[in-house]
Amino acid sequence: MSYVGGWTRKEAKVQKGRKQNPETVARIEKALAHGDLLSDWEKSFLSSIIDSARCYGGLTNKQESTLQRIEKSKDPEVRAAREAWKRDFTSD
Repeated sequence: MSYVGGWTRKEAKVQKGRKQNPETVARIEKALAHGDLLSDWEKSFLSSIIDSARCYGGLTNKQESTLQRIEKSKDPEVRAAREAWKRDFTSD
């Protein structure tokens, strides 16, 4: 099987046909704006997929799933609930 930039030749053809999705790029930029809340791995991952989104117009299913997980973990409501749980947790 022949690979082109991490894609099989067939996948590369499909990816080249995609148009840039500005909504995806905006979501990644918003996630990157969390700066101090992001781990080094998350920063690196987001920087990598923003290039992919711009180049190929979208993300793979796994990339999309990981982006959603990062978005959810940085959501203010989710973070507040997590902090409240930590504060109120007792090991009884």
